[in-house]
Amino acid sequence: MRCDHGVSSFTFLLFLLAGSALSFPATALGQGTGFTLPTHESSWLNSPPISSEALRGKAAFLWFYEEGCPRCRDKWPELFALANKYQGEPIVFIAVNSGTPRASVQQYAREVRLNWPIIVDGNREFERLADVGELSLQNVMQVGYITGNGRFQRASYSEPEQAVRNALKGAAWKVPPDEIPASLRSAWLAIEFGNYAAAGPQVKRNLNSPKPDIRDAASKLNEAVLKLAEPLLVTARKALADQNHWQAYHAFQQVATTYAGFDLPEDVAENLKTLATNDRVKRELAALKALALIEKSLASNPNALKGNLVRLRKLIEAYPDTAAAEQAQTWLDRSSTN
Repeated sequence: MRCDHGVSSFTFLLFLLAGSALSFPATALGQGTGFTLPTHESSWLNSPPISSEALRGKAAFLWFYEEGCPRCRDKWPELFALANKYQGEPIVFIAVNSGTPRASVQQYAREVRLNWPIIVDGNREFERLADVGELSLQNVMQVGYITGNGRFQRASYSEPEQAVRNALKGAAWKVPPDEIPASLRSAWLAIEFGNYAAAGPQVKRNLNSPKPDIRDAASKLNEAVLKLAEPLLVTARKALADQNHWQAYHAFQQVATTYAGFDLPEDVAENLKTLATNDRVKRELAALKALALIEKSLASNPNALKGNLVRLRKLIEAYPDTAAAEQAQTWLDRSSTN
């Protein structure tokens, strides 16, 4: 797939899915750095929010630019050519602008024909996290990249291609895109970025396609997902063998929920059905249901904290030694320190 203005095939597919069911949790990039990509939709242009969870195993090239700099404006054709050169590789090219209103960033993007995902860093928080200095006419452009293992690194803006090469070390697709027919590309992308539930039904439906290329691609995608689910399945089966029924149920449920719609091993549904009748499991589920109601009340009415603290204490008394009781105690501890 080829696109104009330096949009890699990877980035273009993100555009196709903008506004879809893609949704990813936010996690820190790098170990102990506290560095995260913005998670709110208002902080992004040309793309839904891209989180570090979405980028797991993939690379990113980040170009920080000062919109008032003529040299920066003249740099875009070179950058677009660079992105085109690496289209099909597991890397996304992201532009970052700090300290500028969203409308101005949109206008600038139209002028330079910038179709990359853009981080609109109005309060310069992301700029500070990236430690690139305050972008200004004295500091007009900076480069950073994210590697396949989630580490953020600074790089030289005079050698952007070297930054791309460094970013790609350790980055890989779960399934190479050239093995996927166009009709399954949206499912492929959802899998690559951890949105398995969005892809599951389409993949499972095409496992029996009369077209060999589609059937084979669906099989590859399903196998890739099963490989990802395997560690959790090992945990679930071991817990079951050790008579740790709640841990087993919880792990099997995670598999069933995370990879909903895929052709999962038969023992997932079978064990969930059997374990749901276990007294310990029923107790844990009842406690979690009660906790969910309290947390819903806390979220909808923060002023009702006092009454909900009483409910949390009663939950702990009614369901001691449960996962919900442990979480309820966390809420109580948090309230005592505020």
